[in-house]
Amino acid sequence: MCDTPSVSPSVNAASTSDAFDLMVKLIDDLPLRQAEAVRLYYGFPPHEHCHTYREAGKIMNLTHERVRQLVSLANKTLQKKIMSTRKIANITEILESECA
Repeated sequence: MCDTPSVSPSVNAASTSDAFDLMVKLIDDLPLRQAEAVRLYYGFPPHEHCHTYREAGKIMNLTHERVRQLVSLANKTLQKKIMSTRKIANITEILESECA
C-alpha cells in the first residue's frame, strides 16, 4: 500500500499478513463503487499502485469529488467494522481468560 508506516520488528509477518487479508475481506464487503474507489486510492489488489482522486475518477468515470466522497464513506464503514471486530476479539479474550 502507499505511505504505509514501517512495521516494528516485534510484529511478525504472519500478523501483518493476517491484517492485510482482513482488510481485503472487509473491502470486498463494501458496495462495489466504494470498494473500487478504495482499491484504486490505496493501491489494494488488483491495482499495483495508489491513484489520486482525479486518476481514480478517470478510471471509474466519476468526478474526483465523487471518488473522495466514496473513499470517505468507505473509510467510515471500514472503521466501524474494524472496531466491532476488535470488540469481538476483546470479548473472546475476556471470556477465554475467565474460563482458564
